Amino acid sequence: MATKAKAKTASKTAATKKAASKKASTAKSGSTAPRATANSPFRNYTPYEPKKKETYMNEAQLAHFREMLMNWRRELMEEVDRTVHHMQDEAANFPDPADRATQEEEFSIELRTRDRERKLIKKIDQTIDRLDQEDYGYCDTCGIEIGLRRLEARPTATQCVDCKSLDEIKDYLDIRQRGGQWFVRLDDLDPPRQDPLADSQIIAALNVHGLIGNRDGSTVVDYQSDHQHRYETALQRVQDQLFYCNCSRRSLSGEPIYPGTCRGRKALQADCAVRLHVQDIEVSFIDELQGAFSYQMASDQGDFIVKRRDGLWAYNFAAAVDDGQDATHVLRGEDLLEVTAQQIYVMQLLDLAPPQYAHLPVLSFADGTKLSKQTHAPSLNNHQAAANLRSALSYLGQNPPVEPAWAVSQWLQWGLSNWRLDRVPKQLSTYVENA
Repeated sequence: MATKAKAKTASKTAATKKAASKKASTAKSGSTAPRATANSPFRNYTPYEPKKKETYMNEAQLAHFREMLMNWRRELMEEVDRTVHHMQDEAANFPDPADRATQEEEFSIELRTRDRERKLIKKIDQTIDRLDQEDYGYCDTCGIEIGLRRLEARPTATQCVDCKSLDEIKDYLDIRQRGGQWFVRLDDLDPPRQDPLADSQIIAALNVHGLIGNRDGSTVVDYQSDHQHRYETALQRVQDQLFYCNCSRRSLSGEPIYPGTCRGRKALQADCAVRLHVQDIEVSFIDELQGAFSYQMASDQGDFIVKRRDGLWAYNFAAAVDDGQDATHVLRGEDLLEVTAQQIYVMQLLDLAPPQYAHLPVLSFADGTKLSKQTHAPSLNNHQAAANLRSALSYLGQNPPVEPAWAVSQWLQWGLSNWRLDRVPKQLSTYVENA
């Protein structure tokens, strides 16, 4: 699901979910500390018990967090190895297209998990560098102590619990404040994975929270499945730069980018994905929150798929075609930051004007996994819509007033009058269920 502002502004994030932090209880004096807590991403650690009047981030505390980070890194590396071995053990060439598509989708989920673990390992390494520079444990935004219990729940945290953000409301407020039309775009291009009830549930939740696109109180819904002709036309325009690829994920395992194996396959072939031969040009863009980025496309991104082996459109291609024609501003989760260059590359090939991007932090569990249906994240509670909006504004750094009796419309009006994108923090606090 994505939310967009047609011709004016655009956004793409998941629906708002409430997040909160839960204070960890400390062991009583003389008692045995537990080996782990329910909110910890680690299998084996002992919570630190500070002594009375102990200096914050002293040598003992720094050593404690260094050990936690090193152990966490080792556990993640073991998970990466298990993922690779599992894919090698399970790899098979199924003759039935449906079975093959199912296996490829399972492998795709495994690869996304592996990529998430790789990014988390990189973040752990950066945090260890902060330890070495004696810059660990203090909020990058306000400078106060992050706190031992929060750091034990998320050792890579760089902000205190009050410097945080949340999802859907930021898009609605930013778009409406710019004078754009806000609407819902449903990315329904993958029928095998779609929940038939998801569309109605998403729209109902948005309406309950007052996130509507029309003056008459209805929500504008745009289905990507209605854009098939648009995608086919775009594909024809870049036909001379396409080739047909039958490489398996197993054969490409370990390759940083696609090595160009099938570039000679120019004629239409069955049972092949369609790839775009990427030229060695530079793609640069400035993100309103994340800053400037520049990529040498051939060496940094490589040839990427625009149409899958099962005949379904690749998300990056479809999103590029739609965003280049329908939007001037895109707000979406930072998990899509890395594919932005590919989408801009497609837009440039099609002579489309890329929108202005702002990639915002996503809500995640303690292990770094983002909240999504695949990770069994809980649904938004529609019965407390006003409270959800007030919490979202607070998490987004907008400093809302304490007005528990306000209705949904009042919270949205306050948000529209006071919204500032530059107040949104760059990292969210860890999600804790039922907190």
